[in-house]
Amino acid sequence: MSLTLRALASGSSGNATLVSGRDATILVDCGTSARELTARLYACGIDPRSLDAILITHAHVDHYRAAGTMNRRFGIPVHVDPSTARSLAHCGRNSSWRQLRETRPIPGRIGAIEITPIDVPHGEPGRTGRTVAFHFESDRVRAAVVTDLGTVPEAGLSRLRGVDGLILEANYDEETVRRKLADPRFLHDHHYLSWVASDRGHLSNRQCAEAIATIATEATHHVILGHLSTNHPDSARDNNDPRNALETVRGILRRQRVRAPELTIAPRLGALEAPPGPPVTLGSARRSIPLGNPLQRKWERKMPTTRG
Repeated sequence: MSLTLRALASGSSGNATLVSGRDATILVDCGTSARELTARLYACGIDPRSLDAILITHAHVDHYRAAGTMNRRFGIPVHVDPSTARSLAHCGRNSSWRQLRETRPIPGRIGAIEITPIDVPHGEPGRTGRTVAFHFESDRVRAAVVTDLGTVPEAGLSRLRGVDGLILEANYDEETVRRKLADPRFLHDHHYLSWVASDRGHLSNRQCAEAIATIATEATHHVILGHLSTNHPDSARDNNDPRNALETVRGILRRQRVRAPELTIAPRLGALEAPPGPPVTLGSARRSIPLGNPLQRKWERKMPTTRG
């Protein structure tokens, strides 16, 4: 009995994560282009027509960009909270969302996978509707996708405690953002950076580590650090990098004497584009494919780096 998490892409350039069980495969978010997403699915050996559902976390385009096209081309049902669907009827007009003729509410179950949305603070509720993370459970194996939140609510921490594995946001380095907010060269980014660091923005590396320290138990085997700040052609514009995120999280867990689960980084699009992440299998068949596996090398041969 197992659940498998696989991050296809994560970050402000586009988000998409596969959650698979014994009888269902779910795509959480589809924020890349449809072409990019389809290529990544096929590179993982998955026909898009085999997907049972698309779940949308919230009304920011890096989470819903390809939803209408994927629904139209492959007939994949799109599930979203009704308040978010109402927001997307307006803010999604310039994306493929306008192609959708029907959306469905978030179900409590797809196949053997139980689905629980978790409310998280992000964006502007009056304009963007509800923002949720997702908790999944099948045959007592538990997984979660938790990105795009300024803080982790107590109810969320309680629900996630002891989860077998999850994708958890580590969006920015606090010192980098503080430095930029005090630097007049980044004045044009001031509003955005202030929002990122707010309680309705994104989680920092430190906040991510502190959440893991609360969530992790002996049952927690793997955490994928997700939604890292976009990598730019000019690295001075970056607010985070994978090595710093891993070192910060590991350092805080070590100082708090918390056993660190296996930590990996979700792939980002952008100037240095990464292939789909390896599958992380949780439960009795637990395993993960190491980075540099033949599938990823095949991806790198077949799919050249795309736009920055």
